[in-house]
Amino acid sequence: MNRKKIIVLIIPLIILILFASAYFAAYSGGQSLYLKTVPYDPTDLFRGDYVTLSYEIEDVDISLLDKDLYSVTKESEYEYYNVTNTDVYIWYENSKGYIEAVKVSKDKPSDSNYIKAELMYISEDFVAQENPETEALIYNYKAFLDIGLDRFYLQEDTGTILEDMSRKGELIVEVKKFWNIYIIKDILPAEDVK
Repeated sequence: MNRKKIIVLIIPLIILILFASAYFAAYSGGQSLYLKTVPYDPTDLFRGDYVTLSYEIEDVDISLLDKDLYSVTKESEYEYYNVTNTDVYIWYENSKGYIEAVKVSKDKPSDSNYIKAELMYISEDFVAQENPETEALIYNYKAFLDIGLDRFYLQEDTGTILEDMSRKGELIVEVKKFWNIYIIKDILPAEDVK
């Protein structure tokens, strides 16, 4: 009977150690990815020292999405986009010192240049362009994704400067990737990353 009790106590401990080890491995030996932030104005500034983050890679043009991720409904002059698959992979390339989306698909790429994300919704971009021939407005559509790294906690009394930089989109976030585990390692001013 004592042997069963020991096994019952050890199994949760082993699971906890494995879970913590995976995050430690990601932090210490994972691949570094640099994500460019976009301006974001949080609604609550009184929840402690943290920075709320939104990334350029989370707002992509609809042309980067595989067609099987959404369906289109047309009603008079308006188009409505219905998301059919929410679990997606953002395929990226690293050409400017930070990663940029090149494709969004439900299929995982064969190399490691991807981030797992959730496709939240597709909506028209806030800025419409006028068609010079017809003078009608042309709306661009964007896909809004969530990679789950929207908050970074800071040391006491350091949040104000970074929060201001985040609102202006002047931060680059270093993320460590190990398999499908992503951890924010550091936040840097955009001019420090080249």
